[in-house]
Parts: sequence; C-alpha cells; structure tokens
Amino acid sequence: MKKHTIMMVMTFAVVMILCSCATAAEIPTNKNVNLTVSNDAGARFDDFGNESYNFHSNQSTGQGLNSLKISSINSSNTGNVVFTSNQSGTFYIFDTGSVGWIDNGILLLAVNGTIPDNFNVTITSSGYVWNPVAKNSYPKPSDLNYVTITETFTKADFLYGPQDWRPSTVLDYPIFEGQNMNDASNSFNIMFIDLYAGSIGTTTLARPEYAGLTLIDNGMIKVTYAFENLDNFAAFDAYAYRVYSTQGTGVKWTNAINTADQNDSAVSGYYVTRVQSGLYLQITPSKEDPVVRETVIYTLKVGNKGPDAAKDVVMTYKIPEGLEFAGANVDTGTYTYDPTTRIITWTIGEVPVGDPYMWLSLRIVEAGQYLLNPTLSTSTFDPTLNSNQQSITINVQEETTVRAAGTIGMQTTGAPLAGIVLAVLLVLGGLVGTRRN
Repeated sequence: MKKHTIMMVMTFAVVMILCSCATAAEIPTNKNVNLTVSNDAGARFDDFGNESYNFHSNQSTGQGLNSLKISSINSSNTGNVVFTSNQSGTFYIFDTGSVGWIDNGILLLAVNGTIPDNFNVTITSSGYVWNPVAKNSYPKPSDLNYVTITETFTKADFLYGPQDWRPSTVLDYPIFEGQNMNDASNSFNIMFIDLYAGSIGTTTLARPEYAGLTLIDNGMIKVTYAFENLDNFAAFDAYAYRVYSTQGTGVKWTNAINTADQNDSAVSGYYVTRVQSGLYLQITPSKEDPVVRETVIYTLKVGNKGPDAAKDVVMTYKIPEGLEFAGANVDTGTYTYDPTTRIITWTIGEVPVGDPYMWLSLRIVEAGQYLLNPTLSTSTFDPTLNSNQQSITINVQEETTVRAAGTIGMQTTGAPLAGIVLAVLLVLGGLVGTRRN
C-alpha cells in the first residue's frame, strides 16, 4: 500500500512539473515574487518547500544593483560586459559589497525568440560552500568546502516568459546590456538555475584570517556553459542569496546593466550570440556573350563577411542542357561532377572571413540563354544565405550568325560594276573594228 501511495505522489509530481513547463508564463511582478529554479534537485535553500526563492522583497527602488558582478576573468575586482559567439565558455560571479560574501548564487538564462525542441545547455558551477553565518560575521577559511556540480537543461526547463524584462528593484529592468525597452517584440524565455555555491567577496578576503591564502578563482563562483542548437541570442544574469542580511533572507542582489539610452560604466553581463556567417557568391566570365563551340571559364568567388566562420559550406550547380562541363579547378576544398544529374558539387568545408575560388569551364553546345546560378549551403546560421549570391545570364549566339555579322562588305565607290564592264566591252569592240579597217 505504501509503495502504491509513493508511486501516485511521484506520478502527480511529474504531471505538475510537465504542466508547469507547458504553461510557462510571464513573471507576475518585478519584486517580492517567488520564482522556481529548474534544477532537478531543486533549490539549495528551499525556504518555502516548493523549490523557489523570494526575489527582492523589502527593498526600495534601485537597491541591490551595486555589489554583484559578472566577469570573464577571475582576477579582477570589477565586472565587464561580454558579447560572444562562442557556444561554450566560462565566466565568474562575485561580490564586491561591504558584507563580503553571498551564501548562494542563482543564474538567470534568457533565450530570445523561438527555442528549438533539440536545444540544450550544460552548466557546470564551482565554488565554496559553508554553513550560513550571521550578518555581522563572515565565513572563516576553515568553514569553506569547494564543490562542483554539472547539469544539462532543455527547452522544457524554461518556466517563465516570453517577456522583455527581468526581476529587479527597478521596474522593467533590462535582460541584456543596451536593450531597447521600447521594443516589446524582443521577448525572451527565462529559467533560473541554482548554482549550489557561494562567493567569498573582496571585503572578506581582506580579513586577517585570509592573509597569505589563495582561494580557487579568488573565491568567485565559476560558471562554465556549453550550448547545443542555440538558434538565437542568450543572456546570462546573476542573482545572489543570503540567509542573514540587513534586508532579510532572500535574493536581494543582481548585476547592473544599461538600457539603450543609459551609459553607466559600473555594469556587467555575459551574452552569447549564435555563430553567424555572411556568405556571398560572385561570378566573373572570361568572355561575355560567347558563341557555339567556345569554352568559357567562369570564376566563382565564395566570400564570407562574417562575423564568424561558416562551416560545412557546399556550393551546387546543375548545368543546363546546351552547356557542357569542361573541367574545373578550386583553391579550397574538392569538387565532383555527376554527368547523370549534370550537377557539380563544390565541397568547401569551413569558410573563414575570406574568399575561396573555383574556376569552372563550360563548353558552349547550343545557342540560347542560360542562367548560371549556383547555390550555397552551410550548417552555420546565416540570415542572408543565398540572398547575397550573384547569378549571371549567358547569352550564346550561333557561330554563323556571329561570323556574318562580323564580315566587311564591299564599299560602293565610283561607277557601278555593270557600267564598267559595258565600257570595257565597247572599248574592246572599237579596237577590233579599227584593226579590220
């Protein structure tokens, strides 16, 4: 009986989790709100028994935006703003406030636009843990233990959104640095990730007990991420929780960032864009308007305007009837020609910001108009793919037509030919008559 009861409870819990994922909705308010973390193990400090934390209660507007920082390096006391297309990387979360520590870090991950079903991100967090201490005290070196956890999150773990703001003591606080808050269409889905580690801040590190000690990553929380199938833009923001503080228990601090019309220098954040290329194709013929039986070389230049390298790039072109494949050369990759399908395939591979070339020779067989319009493909996100690719029309003329058009006719000068012949005959006749007389 007990086993059946446990199974029913577990089944109900799974249904509730599935329902919460399927009914993700906008966060109801910017502060004094309980928000659930997406970790399988739930919240490290589960104060409410439902795997949630309370965000920004008992705080006035603007509080909690000064001391928590994000940085791409572990040796700086100031945060920085990072925009990167690297689909895996590392950043650090740390405290610079007068209290000198945070008991636990919480990561906000916001992804812009539609999230594909096969999306996932693996987060590894590392840092120190200790038993919470009173607000007028601080963790001692002997209290510290270093921990590391790793978990993979999927599309189903986005419990909130779509929306264009995040929790803060300031209404409509931006998700990423420089965000235009007047663009309501720029919406994000959001999840909160418990990092299960705290940070020993600069104030605590300056205490006599820490003199001569070197903490891993200078006491910061280290976060390593690895995305798969990120189709758009992702933002990481940080939050900090303390058990004991002058503002009470809960999440009270987050990293400060600017909106599009602000220019504060004391900001930090970490943002990942999808790897993006900008492929284009240009075609130059060795001869314009060729004639039948000629062979023309077409120079095909594949370029990449970036900002990132394009991977798995392939160019294909089906040679129409009336033209024949007469050979090709490439300076990058390899090509094949299938005489059955009449398709030439140029497998280029990775295209950095540069210009691979193909020299394609086509023999002209029949007169007519032919379109030279190769297409490109790549596994890299490219919003302008095949819209920046040149095509040309080949105007082939009959050989006899061209020769006739090129012949220089006799010019009409002086007397007509018939008159000249008649005059010659008359002269000759006169000479003969004179001899007879």
